[in-house]
Amino acid sequence: MKVLFVKESLLWPRASGHDVHCFHMMQALSRIGIEVSLLTGLRCLPKSVENAGLQSQWIFSDLERAETPVQLTRLQGKFCSYWGTNKDRISQISDLVKSQNFNAVVVVGLDVLPYLASLPATVHRIWYAADEWFLHHWSQIKFGNPNTWSELKFGLIKGLYEYAFTRCTDRVWVVSSKDASAIRWVMPRSAVDVIANGVDADHFHAASVDIEPSAIDSQGLVFWGRLDFGPNLDAIQWFCQNVWTRLRRTRPEIRWTVYGFQAGTAVRSLAEKYEFDLVPDLPDLRSEILKHRVVVLPFVSGAGIKNKFLEAAAMSRPIVASRRALNGVDLKGGQPCLVAQSADQWISHISRLIDDAEERAGLGQRARDWVVKNYSWDHAGALAMKSLAAPVVRAAPVEHDV
Repeated sequence: MKVLFVKESLLWPRASGHDVHCFHMMQALSRIGIEVSLLTGLRCLPKSVENAGLQSQWIFSDLERAETPVQLTRLQGKFCSYWGTNKDRISQISDLVKSQNFNAVVVVGLDVLPYLASLPATVHRIWYAADEWFLHHWSQIKFGNPNTWSELKFGLIKGLYEYAFTRCTDRVWVVSSKDASAIRWVMPRSAVDVIANGVDADHFHAASVDIEPSAIDSQGLVFWGRLDFGPNLDAIQWFCQNVWTRLRRTRPEIRWTVYGFQAGTAVRSLAEKYEFDLVPDLPDLRSEILKHRVVVLPFVSGAGIKNKFLEAAAMSRPIVASRRALNGVDLKGGQPCLVAQSADQWISHISRLIDDAEERAGLGQRARDWVVKNYSWDHAGALAMKSLAAPVVRAAPVEHDV
């Protein structure tokens, strides 16, 4: 089987979730024996595709200009304009798929659905969405806060966008059952597969990091993520207002460090106001994470699955998390973290872990054992392979469809 992945870019360092799951899924499928190739808009750095197992790699400017006209509905055409989609690329993908005899095309990202619009009828058309975007925006709305009401508009736009391209999307890959339910509602013609993210447990392992043993657990609390991403900002702000201010009054010796890319005005203002340490744009966080005694994941919004939760578990870190942070993960068969459902519980759990090295070590080891057993990329690749092998069943066109 030959599969073409299509993505606008695959960046290094892998700072976004879609870069993480695209790379590791390509790698996992290639290990199974799938011939995986990649087409991007921007040329990839060698490091970003190293060990991905690619058979071939192109960028759009490498391909000949396509002459095949693109057939789109009016609504699909409007969304191409909305995203600034180059319609020549839609034809270029179709021609490449025909010339290289690909069996399936997997598009990765948000603005990539138009690329599925003109593919041959024999090709399996898959959107690797991971998160469902209407649900993502809806989760960030706080009806008592007018500043969040614009999220409803963005969610409606993206939900309508997904609906407009359901007719040319055979399957959608998402990471949780909640995302699957939302996708089935807005993309009724598309089959949906739940494929949870994995984690590279060898890379995210304390033994793989060059760090002085005395540095481990030498600092306080840690959080990391892309710092222009709404749910990450919501988590930081909630923690500042409800936990950090109280914790600092009773435990002034504790420090909290936030790491991440795209640190804009919002997170910098929070760091200045609430006096936590902000370290932007550090390519490899593993040694820094190991220096901290407790990982805090205080999510109050967002969908999908939290890669940082799996990474922290793989590094045997003691984790305190909200219920929202556990979306998409199956806790059966393990106790990989402490769950806090109120500010008082957050303070209690953190204080106890900060003081108790034995409990930290035990919780961290249980987290490592749990994630290694349940969340490998090879398992995710096997689920994706099952989806790729499923027969394509396409609904007949509906007259007067938009």
